[in-house]
Amino acid sequence: MLKFINIAGDVVVELHPDTFSGSNSLVGEVTERLSKILNFSSFGIKLVSSGTVLADQQSWHELGKPQEIQLVTLPLVTHCERDLLAAVRREDVCKVEKILQKPHDAACTYPDGTPMLVEASRKGNHEIVKLLHRALADINSTGRNGRTALYEAVAAYNLAHGHFEVVHFLVDAGANTDQPDWLGNTPLHAAVSGGGGYNTEVVRLLLKASADMDQPNSQGVTPLRAAARWGHVEDVSALLDAQADPNKADASQGTPLLAAVQRGNARMVRLLVEKRAQVDQGQQHEAPLFAAIHSQHVDIARCLADAQADVQKTSSDGMTPLHAAAAQGHLPMVEFLAKAKASADVNKADATGDTPLLSSIWLGFSDVVRFLIECRSDADVADKSNNTPLHAAATQGDVAIVGALLQARADPDRRNDDGETALFTAVWSDHLEAVQQLLQAGADMHVLDGKGSSVAHIAARLGRAPLVHALLEAGADMHRVDCQGATPMQEAEAGGHQEVVDLLLGRTDAREASYL
Repeated sequence: MLKFINIAGDVVVELHPDTFSGSNSLVGEVTERLSKILNFSSFGIKLVSSGTVLADQQSWHELGKPQEIQLVTLPLVTHCERDLLAAVRREDVCKVEKILQKPHDAACTYPDGTPMLVEASRKGNHEIVKLLHRALADINSTGRNGRTALYEAVAAYNLAHGHFEVVHFLVDAGANTDQPDWLGNTPLHAAVSGGGGYNTEVVRLLLKASADMDQPNSQGVTPLRAAARWGHVEDVSALLDAQADPNKADASQGTPLLAAVQRGNARMVRLLVEKRAQVDQGQQHEAPLFAAIHSQHVDIARCLADAQADVQKTSSDGMTPLHAAAAQGHLPMVEFLAKAKASADVNKADATGDTPLLSSIWLGFSDVVRFLIECRSDADVADKSNNTPLHAAATQGDVAIVGALLQARADPDRRNDDGETALFTAVWSDHLEAVQQLLQAGADMHVLDGKGSSVAHIAARLGRAPLVHALLEAGADMHRVDCQGATPMQEAEAGGHQEVVDLLLGRTDAREASYL
């Protein structure tokens, strides 16, 4: 055994020479080992044999295989702290080494609390990082933001600036790969985050060092979820290959799959699905399939459906995926959902009673309406206020949709909760062409609404001469009184609508009605 003795002749450490006999730099190697054993800066350890301080490059064989070596530890100084901090910041390797050899304490920090090792790692200066490590700088010390040297080296990663070498060195030196910052982010979170997406080599290095791939931050976001959110496919692939949990959700129930869908990244979605990501798991208001619909990615929706995503799944407001697609007017998505292997129910109503057909009509998506009608959507199904698709189309004044619904045998005389037919809503909305279309289809123009008024009363009350004319041409009864005992003529006179009055006075039956 090779004994290391202090000045008093006491044995401090014993090492077996076989563990380093093949080394060409015995002294340098032994100094590093003693530094770790004694928890002391290697710059402050001097080895003496036969009264001579040994050089780092000398080997055990060159020394004649001694049995004892004197070990001297020099006291650390702190009087050059300002110079040392400045040298590290400006990356002056020679100056840093010269000061540390005094030997100088490597535990000093900048005014904001940042340790020198963290600063050097952020800059990617491999040589200074090694020097500080030799001086026994705490490898896991943190600044005020809780970030370690490893975290900073990963977060500031730039291959050209030497950050990979720094990361590799710190990992090999035993840096804690899972130590979180003040937000709970680990070095692995840092590796997968950011706009570059070029850190996969670092991700694999951290995973090889047994970094916890499923450790969440303070928001419950795992590295896999973060990688998916940033759209870094290669990082996602590396994490999945290492068996990261594809279904671990964050605090808002967002999963890696949902993040991948929201990014619109089909390749990433396929990777996650292949690793058994749950296709219906997601945030309260948005499962992955809904996210694909909102971003109008049919290829992703198809991938999810092929993986057995529930095309009938409803959101908190009762909307199905087909509702969502129809509300966006995205015909390719509507066609896919309606024709999917597990096809969506075209007549399923949401919380307000709207079917996909009603939703698309209210929003004026005529191509979607025509397709849904072709898919046998019920043209008479009503919402919770008993408004039918024809009520909606008449309100919108979309003659193409009105025509398509009438052709699909929609009932023009179906009443809503206010007792109004589609003809009433067309009159209220002042859509002449829709009124004419409904009249030609045989809509009942004499029926009274819940307030006892006919469409003629309403048209006259609103002063809408073209509508009154259309009703007259269709044979509307202008003698009929409403619940207040008023005729259309009296409604027009009360409202000061002279054009309507003149129009009605031009008809004998209207003139007679005014004297009743």
